[in-house]
Amino acid sequence: MAGSPKYTIEHIGMGTEDPESFAAWYSKVLGFREFFRTGTLPPVIFLEDDSGQKIEIFPRKPGDQGPAPGPRTGMHLAIVVDDLDSAMADLQDKGVAFTGESFGIFSDGRARFFADPEGNLLHIVHRPQSPWQGRNL
Repeated sequence: MAGSPKYTIEHIGMGTEDPESFAAWYSKVLGFREFFRTGTLPPVIFLEDDSGQKIEIFPRKPGDQGPAPGPRTGMHLAIVVDDLDSAMADLQDKGVAFTGESFGIFSDGRARFFADPEGNLLHIVHRPQSPWQGRNL
């Protein structure tokens, strides 16, 4: 038998009522680029950030639940930034409403939560030095 398989994340999937407008928000607000879409109606749209991380945006089926409300009650998407204060100002200029104040996190970092148009939680995060820098992943 061959060695154990290697598992890596290909993409994160997010359901929405309107894939077109949802993808447009991620492009406008976070600068993610569309790189693939299906020919179905409504489409499934794939976006990626500058590092190549991918998000699949798919239509929710009628009756499917949306995201759970409140920080740390479900999943969230963490977006790393070089400067938290600049990122907060940029996002506010783009109409983002934060869900609370910025707060300290491990490794002398800071973060601040906000939600996308469907209520999925995101947070911007800045750490002066990555706690996992240099790891052999």
